[in-house]
Amino acid sequence: RLEDAIRGHEQWVALWPRDRFGTFMRERAMGYRILARTGRVDEAVAAIAALASELPESMHGLLQYGRAQVALIANDPDTARPAIESLARFIQGLGGTAYAVHVDGLRSRVQLQEGKAVEALATIKRSIDKGPAELHRLRTLGAAQRANGEFEDALATFERARELYPASAESYYQ
Repeated sequence: RLEDAIRGHEQWVALWPRDRFGTFMRERAMGYRILARTGRVDEAVAAIAALASELPESMHGLLQYGRAQVALIANDPDTARPAIESLARFIQGLGGTAYAVHVDGLRSRVQLQEGKAVEALATIKRSIDKGPAELHRLRTLGAAQRANGEFEDALATFERARELYPASAESYYQ
């Protein structure tokens, strides 16, 4: 199972652009996801905190993505929400880069965890319309479709995720 998580992690981080932020996220920041998904949430939180010591304070906004991801993996939308909004402000300060699609992707996951399926579906569709169909956002779209009773669409979305990301274990469970 850990090998599948690592493979999925490697496939996912390959999508990040080759700029400073993308390089940082690929090479240093994304390992926390594996920790959180294998039930080691406290270690994931500690790993993110340790990264803060490696970054200038002006870049700490990057870590909000990780904090939000770990909170969502732990089914804690109350912790995820402020991290997401802090990330949104950070990205806006960068000029609203392509990373803004991730904010809506995270917001939709919070909405799903709060039982706001209609809002979640609208939010994730907006996110997918703005950027590439990456695994996390496809899985969220499928979950939102399923939560809204759109079972055929959900199945098609999950199948699309599996076709686009066959090496990722996450593509096979929903």
